[in-house]
Amino acid sequence: MRKKNNYVIYLSMKIIGKIFYKIIYYLFSLFLSMTLKLKVKVWYRNSLLENYFSFGNSDLDLTVIYDGNENLLTRIKTTRALAGFFIIIKEMNFYYPFSIQKASRLINSFELQRDPKLKSKLAVIHKPGSNSEKLVYFLRIFFSMQISLNTYFSHRQVKKWDFHLHKILVTKDYHVNTASNSLDVLTMVVTNFFPIEGNEIIHNIAIFFQAIEDNKNLDQFFDETLSKNFYLIFFPHFFCYKRLSYSFENEFQIEILLKQASWEIWAMMTQPWIFNDNAGLTHLTNLKEFIHDLPIVSGTLKIESIELVDTINEYTFFISEQIKLSK
Repeated sequence: MRKKNNYVIYLSMKIIGKIFYKIIYYLFSLFLSMTLKLKVKVWYRNSLLENYFSFGNSDLDLTVIYDGNENLLTRIKTTRALAGFFIIIKEMNFYYPFSIQKASRLINSFELQRDPKLKSKLAVIHKPGSNSEKLVYFLRIFFSMQISLNTYFSHRQVKKWDFHLHKILVTKDYHVNTASNSLDVLTMVVTNFFPIEGNEIIHNIAIFFQAIEDNKNLDQFFDETLSKNFYLIFFPHFFCYKRLSYSFENEFQIEILLKQASWEIWAMMTQPWIFNDNAGLTHLTNLKEFIHDLPIVSGTLKIESIELVDTINEYTFFISEQIKLSK
């Protein structure tokens, strides 16, 4: 009886919580579009649409689309300032004509599934996500959650990981529970993609995850590691500024690297305000030179790498002009 009552309370809080979050969303949208006279479309995504929503623990994640490229950085500054009055609004992805045009080729197909309204607006050809996209999606989610490797999951984290794991179809039979932790999930996913070399990959990712958790200097970490090639392949967005020679054992490793680079370019386009200082442009330049110098032979992957370099060049010019206009 007590278990049933607890479930009723949990379900009631979830329903009330979603209503509250949606009220905040509608108020924010109203103020943004009417009070500030901005022509903009806003909607919510991620947890509020999914079963792992938890009142008080989940954030309100929004997608914001502007009708034009004009005064982009000023518009975003105004939008972010207004969002500061709504403490549950944490993550906003910004889109505008330039980025909408590029997003369909850059965005990870599994990440796009978390934003169905955006998917309906992009010219995306429906196709099954590749294994490299699945792995990159997992790695990005894994690092964004910033959970200690050996801490057992809460009830909400169990639901969240079940959602993500079933999305990439690692296995329909595997379920996390409160006796699971991040290391368990990492082991299960990696060994699924790399049944032979899985243990070494898990070891390297776990070391890197721990270094981030401990706030270690990543430049020093990279200089001291004997697995430089591994980190360049799996995490080029962290180490693309390192001018080293690289070697690949197979095309899947190149696919992982390029999918990580695509995610990074897309993510930076959704946060144009980060280019208000030189760090953003420097990172883009390092990423471009890194991709350009890759020893890629395969025709399809070579074309993909060239398209990524071209996109970075176009966006660098675009955002540089926006910075000039905002001053």
